[in-house]
Amino acid sequence: MPENNNIPKRFGFNLRLHRGALSWNSFLREKNDDCLIDNHAYTFFLEGVLLNKALLLNSYAQLDFQSLVQFFFQSKKTRFWSEFEGEFRGFFYEKECGELWVFTNPIASQQVFYHQHSDQLFIDTSLVRLVHSMYQFQVTVNPSVENLLMLLCVGNQLENQTPIDQVSKIRDGHHLHIQISSNTLSEQAYFQIDESQQFQGSKHQALQAIHELFSMGVGFEFEKDLEQNTRHLALLSGGLDSRMTLLYAIQMGYKPAMAFCFSHSNYWDHTISQNIAEQFHIPYHFVALDGGEFLQNIDQLALIAEGLTQYTGGIHVHYALQHLHFEDFSLFHSGHIGDGVLGGLNSRPKPTPPSHFKVVANPEILPLVSTQLQEIMSRYQKEEMFLIRNLAYNRTVLGAKVLQQMRYQTSPFTTKEFLKLAISLPENWKFQQKIYIEWITKYCPQATKFPWERTALLPNAHWKTSFGERYFKRLHHMKHKHWDKNPAPMSMAPYAYYFEQSRKLQNTYQAYYQDNLHRLEPYPELKHWVQKLYNTGQFKQMSQAINLLAIMKLFLDESNYPHS
Repeated sequence: MPENNNIPKRFGFNLRLHRGALSWNSFLREKNDDCLIDNHAYTFFLEGVLLNKALLLNSYAQLDFQSLVQFFFQSKKTRFWSEFEGEFRGFFYEKECGELWVFTNPIASQQVFYHQHSDQLFIDTSLVRLVHSMYQFQVTVNPSVENLLMLLCVGNQLENQTPIDQVSKIRDGHHLHIQISSNTLSEQAYFQIDESQQFQGSKHQALQAIHELFSMGVGFEFEKDLEQNTRHLALLSGGLDSRMTLLYAIQMGYKPAMAFCFSHSNYWDHTISQNIAEQFHIPYHFVALDGGEFLQNIDQLALIAEGLTQYTGGIHVHYALQHLHFEDFSLFHSGHIGDGVLGGLNSRPKPTPPSHFKVVANPEILPLVSTQLQEIMSRYQKEEMFLIRNLAYNRTVLGAKVLQQMRYQTSPFTTKEFLKLAISLPENWKFQQKIYIEWITKYCPQATKFPWERTALLPNAHWKTSFGERYFKRLHHMKHKHWDKNPAPMSMAPYAYYFEQSRKLQNTYQAYYQDNLHRLEPYPELKHWVQKLYNTGQFKQMSQAINLLAIMKLFLDESNYPHS
């Protein structure tokens, strides 16, 4: 097959089931914990980083990972990937019984897609590569107009949706179970957070549990660096989550070799993180996002986002990686989704049914997708559970996918036990980050000595969360905008400001719009909303319109997918 820049690099795996015959390709990179075992009894492929591999080997008294898989097989331990922690995906094919399992990790940051058509089943870790296979085997590829309208309304795909009709994504903590002979499949959960489970202990016991489980997660990650004989690199911003990972690591005796930050110069993310690094004598590397020239990389980021979210959500991360000159590390240590699972997803101090309040980006499009959105929300008892999947997992995944072009991103907030604990805590404990502030004040007080970017105040009292966000920080912004005439540094990456200041960016977006609008001619409803959003002249809406055009260009231009 000819080389094509629109087909992702060869990593992950793909499978095709056709009339009872299974074929597969695995793109083994021979690093991290990538593993392929193919013998007379089974085929097992794993891609990724298993943070608890050493613990599993010790617990089951096995010398190496291949022996561990063989032990699980001989013990008839089904769904053994449910014991894994980290960033992983893979498949297990038991040959005698003709059964195949394909799995992703508990937060679905390692994505797997599938499409069943007549007597064929396609599975792939890349949506773009899966669409290429569909073209290759003469399977019709159509956009899902409904899902694309949802994307315009919400800003990311919900649940297991993709922009391609009849193509789905494996949900977080799930696997596909496939009977080879009959070409039948079912998606089953191997890990679920029980939304009815309630923490039964006291607040003191909850804080102790948060401390212990977070410490365990930090240990998993930083020991993994040592296992792979590399140094530690930690992402650091002005928020709470990244500093908690960094400072817990220091408390536990790990010395990060670098703190890595990217932001607009002199914004709080820059100044706060730099101060933290200096105070703890951590080498600090900062990448300035000033000017926003990286906003031109539309197609490059659309290829990574694969139509699941807004390409701008990771475009600054991609730019920062191009300016990171440090090789001796294994993982990007982060605080991914910490704020979300410890209060950020709670709109009220009591259990609340799901609503569209926190997910809708363009309310004027809501009437077109309200039935679908309501049907999705009706599956959940609590708003928190709906948001953890559709915001914490599905919306923020692009940053992880961009970082993964270099290394995997990990976070102590995403171990299975920490997630189960966080979701079980009463809403009134988590509301406005109350228990978060209590936790860090008690177990990591040095984290409270630096302002929190969200509030511009020290995070040492929970009343400051609401007061700082609603009043103090807004007053600070108004001072810069109206008195200092300096609106640029009022966010980590002020895209609208960059766009307004750059004729080059404006010309790039106008040319992209004009060159690709014709792709929507068969889809008048999509075309209407893309035109309406673009013609607002506001960068946020304009980029949403451009995002949809980029998706159509990526997936529906058959010249991108030459046949073998």
